[in-house]
Amino acid sequence: MANQKGWILDSDAKAYFEEKEKQYEAAHQRKKDEPQKKPAFAKGAADLHVHRKDPEGVDATETVLKGLAEADIKTFALTDSDPFAADRLAGVLPEDVRCINGVSFACFTDFGEINLLGYDFDPEAPSMARAVAAGRDLRAQKLETQLSYLKFHHGIAFTEEQLDLLARLDAESKPLLAKLMVQNGVVKDADEALMGYINGINAGDSLISARMVVDAVRDAGGVVVWGHPLGTDPSKKLTDEDFSRQLQFLLSYGVTGMECYYSSYGAKDAGYLITQAEAYRMLISGGSDYYPGAAGNRPGKLSSEDAPVFSEKLSLLNHLEA
Repeated sequence: MANQKGWILDSDAKAYFEEKEKQYEAAHQRKKDEPQKKPAFAKGAADLHVHRKDPEGVDATETVLKGLAEADIKTFALTDSDPFAADRLAGVLPEDVRCINGVSFACFTDFGEINLLGYDFDPEAPSMARAVAAGRDLRAQKLETQLSYLKFHHGIAFTEEQLDLLARLDAESKPLLAKLMVQNGVVKDADEALMGYINGINAGDSLISARMVVDAVRDAGGVVVWGHPLGTDPSKKLTDEDFSRQLQFLLSYGVTGMECYYSSYGAKDAGYLITQAEAYRMLISGGSDYYPGAAGNRPGKLSSEDAPVFSEKLSLLNHLEA
């Protein structure tokens, strides 16, 4: 299980990561000895929280790029659970569009669940590999628990092809489980699958610690941002007291940025978050949290009023540019 700096490793895995750590430190030192100035980000609309895979894990890069072009976004960040996602776009991006490497982690603090976003890190850093592997292992354990529960408590089984699809999923399993249950005629819609069967399954600890994520991203030279800090559901936003308690945990871990602009937040929410970020000298970020096929969302939608947010308002970009 995850702890502050990692999780339990067998001897072969430990030796592998120790060797990778040595190689990374040597390469990192060479980069420090030969600094290179980063190109400036384009001015205009930006979106620093975009997913290229839909909630069921299907790659929809073409759809994402089309949406970015329609919103005239020249600067964006891919934030899947894959730290190499931005690298995979090499050769398909327009020359005037810049993609920042990003990564998203569902994790926990002592206060509760949280979404953390990492930016501008070295994806080859062993610390990133450990964190991503830990998250993947925990999701696999959760899926196994879900499948066992559905089979033995409700007699719900899936075909070999469906099980293979679930095993290859590199994301939260609930949406795909619900879709497959609908396809198999077990339920009439996804809401019935989630509310009547899946949400009630106690899958144990399926999230890695926020402290491990922060350590991993920072060790890889990156910046950590608190994603959608008020939550994603407008009707279930954190209270001021709960927000403050969670923020104190994250600040103590080393989180230095906050996603103040978000697709479901209005001007009042953004203003509140900006005030909080500035009070703690945190970097300001913004993103749509767009998934291909998501209803009511699109790349560049960084407010519930659908007003564009320009790069000049995102101090995170100024930091990454330096």
